[in-house]
Amino acid sequence: MKKKLFILKIAFFLVFSMLISACATTGGTKESVPVYPGDGESIVTIQRKSTMVGAAVKMKIWIDGEEVISDIKNGMEVKLLVADGEHNIQAGSTNIDRGEAIIFSASGEEIVFFAEPQMGVLAARFKLTETERKKL
Repeated sequence: MKKKLFILKIAFFLVFSMLISACATTGGTKESVPVYPGDGESIVTIQRKSTMVGAAVKMKIWIDGEEVISDIKNGMEVKLLVADGEHNIQAGSTNIDRGEAIIFSASGEEIVFFAEPQMGVLAARFKLTETERKKL
């Protein structure tokens, strides 16, 4: 009886390990689709950290309260266009848990944000940090 229980525990551990490693490796790609801003537009780039914490959670982005991207996977980078001017950006996994709003001003530039998951009980917020600005 003890031998069967031991074998079941080993089997469970192996299956669990495979599931965890699959979640951690199924991420996006660092390559993003090129965007070409027009007059009065800027580029916002969001780079999601590749990590095991929250790897299976899809990230959403809101700009000025509107959801603009709904499926950023682990390790993925996305680019989008915004009109020049003042905006706010939020990142989270659900409409209820959007995380803290970051206010930024854009003026013919590319603004890069780094997103790192902050796991909660039922969902994940993503801490956004502005890491770079460059004129277009």
